[in-house]
Amino acid sequence: MSLPLRAWLMGLTALMLIWEMFQQLIWLLLIQPLYGRLSEYQ
Repeated sequence: MSLPLRAWLMGLTALMLIWEMFQQLIWLLLIQPLYGRLSEYQ
């Protein structure tokens, strides 16, 4: 049985929101400290 279109849209929207938060977490935890170290060496 296929899900109704509204359920698909709500699921996709939730996944996109989670992905956005995940990307921001990666940025804060990994990329910013690396940039900080690189700027210290220059």
